Amino acid sequence: EDATRGEIGVRLPLSTGAEVNISYQVVQLDSSLYPDNEEYTARLNIRLTQPLWRGYGRSFVEAGKRIAELDEKAWRLQYHQQLLNVAVDAAQLYWQLYRAYEVRNIRIAALENARQLLADLHSRVNHGQAARSSLLEAQASLADREAELARAEQLLTEVMTYIRISLNMTDSQDKLDLRPVQVPDFLRQDLDLPSERMTNALARLPEYQQLMVRKEQEQERLDYARHLTRPKADLVLGYGFNSLDDRFGRALETSFNRDHEDWSVGLVFEIPLGGNIRARGEAQAQKIRLSQVENRRHALRNRVASDINGRWEQLQRAYREVEEVQQSVGLHEELLDIERQLFDRGRTRLRDVIEREIQLNITRQRFIETAARVEIAKIMLEAADGSLLESYGVYVD
Repeated sequence: EDATRGEIGVRLPLSTGAEVNISYQVVQLDSSLYPDNEEYTARLNIRLTQPLWRGYGRSFVEAGKRIAELDEKAWRLQYHQQLLNVAVDAAQLYWQLYRAYEVRNIRIAALENARQLLADLHSRVNHGQAARSSLLEAQASLADREAELARAEQLLTEVMTYIRISLNMTDSQDKLDLRPVQVPDFLRQDLDLPSERMTNALARLPEYQQLMVRKEQEQERLDYARHLTRPKADLVLGYGFNSLDDRFGRALETSFNRDHEDWSVGLVFEIPLGGNIRARGEAQAQKIRLSQVENRRHALRNRVASDINGRWEQLQRAYREVEEVQQSVGLHEELLDIERQLFDRGRTRLRDVIEREIQLNITRQRFIETAARVEIAKIMLEAADGSLLESYGVYVD
């Protein structure tokens, strides 16, 4: 006897964990003893399998969907964290550019002063008011100022190159003239204390929020793994129509009649021998993963608190330093004016004037560096508590 089978069907999952199977089957039987005696059987079958323990409930059925949604949320937070890191790097680059430009301006001014001093000495020597040896000192000072300007230009070129690389600028854009437009606000401000910043920091920091999402995701996986350790108990309901005929067409037509219907009810109960070792092992491994995420969250919380306190102290020291250097610049300017007046009266040496100017330029450069350091310290503090992007008007959905 030869049998040819054909079957088509659909499976419909339900939110309760149940599954409905609707299938239609046709079988052709050919007897080798009676060649012309063919039989066709057709059957429409409806089957409902409802888990009563393992696999039951919307929570189990939609676990994969919730895990995927949490994964998408975690990736969005990672993008937010990357954007925050880029903003920190960009802000630091800006203040490096500001420092390079200001140092170059100081060197340009110093070079111009050295040239004016040399021209003035030529006039004095010609009128017998200064020794010719002072010209050598002025020429040496001019050469030093030119070398210092060349170093400042080199530093500016390096910063500009790094900025162009960071911005992925093309060759046609390399001619763009990038200049700082914002000067540092180094005056002491009334900022929130570290304890106040910590209150909102964890809710703003994308890195911490990402760990919170990962914790929720791992908890979902743990609940799913624990659910799979339950024994299997399924309620199975079946209902169908049958037909039998020696002609294919009549078998199909009569298969939908209720003359030959049947139904069944069953309960399937399954417990693996020795327990579900694989499911229990997966649940235990998932529990360890959840513990690791929780440990990382606690470590990050402590790190954020320490980082905010450290950045706060760094900013306060920067404020004190810039105030002290600002006073020092004023004092050195007065000393240079006094030294020049004494030189004009012939009561001091040219070398002393040059030394005073060198000290003033060094102090001015320190002031530029400390003023930029104040801005960088504020940036790092805002990055530590997660408020940096908002301070620049950047909001991430």
